[in-house]
Amino acid sequence: MQPTDREGSDPGSLAVSVVVCVRNGAATLASQLEALAGQVDAPGFEVVLVDNGSTDGTVAVFEQWAAAGMGVVADARVVDASEQVGLCFARNRGAAAARAPVLAYCDADDVVGSTWVAAVHAASISGALAVGGRVLVLDAARRPTSQVLLDSLDSLGPDDGAERVFPYFWGCNFAMSAATLAAVGGFDEGLPPYGCDDVEIGIRLAVAGVTLAYEPRMEVFYDPPRGLRRRLTRTYRAGIAEACLWARHPGLYRQRPTAVALLLALPSTPIRAALGSRGGARRRVLAAAEATARDLGLVRGLRRWVAGGRLRPFHGSTVLLPRQGP
Repeated sequence: MQPTDREGSDPGSLAVSVVVCVRNGAATLASQLEALAGQVDAPGFEVVLVDNGSTDGTVAVFEQWAAAGMGVVADARVVDASEQVGLCFARNRGAAAARAPVLAYCDADDVVGSTWVAAVHAASISGALAVGGRVLVLDAARRPTSQVLLDSLDSLGPDDGAERVFPYFWGCNFAMSAATLAAVGGFDEGLPPYGCDDVEIGIRLAVAGVTLAYEPRMEVFYDPPRGLRRRLTRTYRAGIAEACLWARHPGLYRQRPTAVALLLALPSTPIRAALGSRGGARRRVLAAAEATARDLGLVRGLRRWVAGGRLRPFHGSTVLLPRQGP
């Protein structure tokens, strides 16, 4: 799809590039696009949809929305990122195609708040090089609620096996200057397709001396995985990515378990998780199932990705070029 330019939407007039990475998001994308079209008090911004190999009509949904007017959005276009399945590659491809000095990332299955772009811009002009926002919940009917999932930056720390605390933003709601992303090499395209991309770049930003800011007015309403199968699948995939994170930053973790140790401990994993969980029987069963899924993912990550060589070396993005500026 060619860019849908509006009069006055030259790159110099764009303050923010909103990057939405998607793979088969046709069922949910429209509500996110409508939320972006209805932004309040936003500066000039574009929407870059990065299609990571969709086969379900995602691009058609985007084209219909663009043809219908796009609301306050100055420019909208699709970028093809089908040659490598994975969120990190898609994020970098979107950054490479973006024209504004600030990159704001949100997901195709969530809904941004009405002043999200304005809050991103406010954080940027206040000097923030990288910023995360507040995450609330969508209900089962995809309606915004007041339930808060995250009201600060998240962090990786000693409880996770790390030597020190590393703050990070959630991947569904963050922004950073394009130059900062390029300076740290972009997102790690060698990681598995899903999981830990936000934690991993948080580590590299901290090592590079970049302070992460938090902007509560950057509100995103998150659609959590519903149903046991979806929750366990996501937990399992996150476990694979976490094992790769250990291998990517071995100096930051202490006493990492081996695949053999995890397998030997597997019979007791659900018991320990259930006993450590608060709540009723259903909550304890879910905790046991998720702990087992995570450890199985860790085992697969350590065996297939780390020992098996699927975790490719990463020396910077293959598609993101350095930019000048702050």
